Amino acid sequence: MISMKTFLFILFFLSLSLSAQNISKYNFKHHDLTLPIDNRGILADTDLYEYTDQMRYKSKPVIYSSGFMLSGLANDSLLWVNGVITVERNEDYVPGSYKHSEFDSLAKIYVLKNSDAPFGDSWQNWKDAVKLGADFYDGDNDGLYNPVDKNSNGKWDTDEDRPDLLGDQTAWCVYKDAVPNGDRNFFNSQPVGIEIQQTVFASSINESFENTIFVRYRIENTGIISDNLDSVYFSVYSDPDLGLYKDDLVGCDTLIDAGYVYQTIQDSSFMENTPSVIIQFAQGPISFLSGETFIDHNNNGIFDSTDTPLSVGYNNKGSVLGSDKITGAVNLRMTSFSNFLPFTNWTNNAYFR
Repeated sequence: MISMKTFLFILFFLSLSLSAQNISKYNFKHHDLTLPIDNRGILADTDLYEYTDQMRYKSKPVIYSSGFMLSGLANDSLLWVNGVITVERNEDYVPGSYKHSEFDSLAKIYVLKNSDAPFGDSWQNWKDAVKLGADFYDGDNDGLYNPVDKNSNGKWDTDEDRPDLLGDQTAWCVYKDAVPNGDRNFFNSQPVGIEIQQTVFASSINESFENTIFVRYRIENTGIISDNLDSVYFSVYSDPDLGLYKDDLVGCDTLIDAGYVYQTIQDSSFMENTPSVIIQFAQGPISFLSGETFIDHNNNGIFDSTDTPLSVGYNNKGSVLGSDKITGAVNLRMTSFSNFLPFTNWTNNAYFR
């Protein structure tokens, strides 16, 4: 039996609510992990330079490609599906914002580090991210992002503005489902008006996070194309390659809302020190469920002031912006797990969705 003591986590936070592509890329590094990303939603399978086209642990591959799939009904009748899965050639999103399209030329990856000087370049550059919808801490409560050291003490004070820096490092971008139908793999799948703010971040607050990278998706129907998107499903989609991919095994743990990939034999790449990868839902989207999260006294199907809450949902936004408490709601959890075996001549293939 191989002892497997190293666990690599990617945790996802969710909330649900054509221009030329300006592709920007960034190699997100945290302790022993490197994760190449771009501003179209592609994780791992992004060529920056040699050896940075996959997520790697100690310079060895652990995930070839990762992203997401979305599906649902538009305006109560049109079935749609889109996503970002490079291994299946599904790349339905482009950099930019539907709501702030006049600033699409600014739609790149914005990086913040806790080692950056307060009110320095990265804090000033965040002004462009805010134009595209990024969060910020509004210290003076004027509704505007203006990072100024008011008392010139060289430190951030609570009455001063600051960017939405999460953990040790934050990489933020925004993209939209604006790839035209003719350039998509899914037949007759038109853009429906979805905009996604993606935040990749990592923290060294304790040892358990040293091999953990977080990905936060803020998913919104802008209403610009579709008045209503209903029955929407979000799926994390990943193609892990733990060194030699042919001997990978996969499974799921419903108690922690996670899928995982591991090995039971010695891998030729990692030898006896093969890690395991866990992809976990850390915070699902908020949902109001009549009869489950609230008692609907007026039977209108909507949680309002006349109803009795039965549960509480949370939107954790980090140590600076705090947490929202949503009564009468719940954070949805993982509902299914599927492993896909595309080639029968492989012993196992850790390709799950």
